[in-house]
Amino acid sequence: MIDLEVIGRETQRDALLSTLFQLVQNSLINALNSVFRIFGKSDLIVSDNGPPFNSQAFVDYARQMKIELKKSPAYSPESNGLAERGVQTAKSGLKKLMADPKYGSCKIPELVEVFLFSYRNSYCQALGCSPASKIFSFVPKTDLDSNLKPKQEKVKKRVRFDLRVKEKVIDKRESVNEKPRVRKNDDYAVGDLVWYRCEYKTMRSWLEAVVVGVNSKNTYYIDVSVEE
Repeated sequence: MIDLEVIGRETQRDALLSTLFQLVQNSLINALNSVFRIFGKSDLIVSDNGPPFNSQAFVDYARQMKIELKKSPAYSPESNGLAERGVQTAKSGLKKLMADPKYGSCKIPELVEVFLFSYRNSYCQALGCSPASKIFSFVPKTDLDSNLKPKQEKVKKRVRFDLRVKEKVIDKRESVNEKPRVRKNDDYAVGDLVWYRCEYKTMRSWLEAVVVGVNSKNTYYIDVSVEE
């Protein structure tokens, strides 16, 4: 059985493939329940006219789950093209695995699991990501991630380079901090003479002023005469 789930828009389709080797009505219902528990219930099931899909138990199950059933015409695979495309994808992937000496001792069920893992974590152009990351909202770790780890020596060189850059940044900050700054922590009292930076219209200059009141620790009222 090929179970296909349409995700998002019509052009964004993700084939979620599962295989059954003994298709009787009970195993079909159990398989669908396992899929629905993970991905949610379907609104529509399109199938051929095989005995498991025509059984009364399956029809009652679909009615209970409020799932619409549609049958594809016999000898007309193009009427259910999405499923047929999924079948061809599965067959092609399994043939490649069977021809690989690495999996020579694996049985069909094991090859199916290997294929499913590879398929679900492969980039899909229509989705813009892998089917697994689209469904689960995270990127599962694969063997490729482990094999692409940089060598330890390269990591050490990178760390040493980062430390040198960090030291340069620290030195630059220290040189900036060494520049003289205007004192800001002086406490002024009423009657003290201070200098006021005037930015009146286009005129910018320092003017002499006198403190006439204290508003807070950092703000004061001053009396200053501004010449226009």
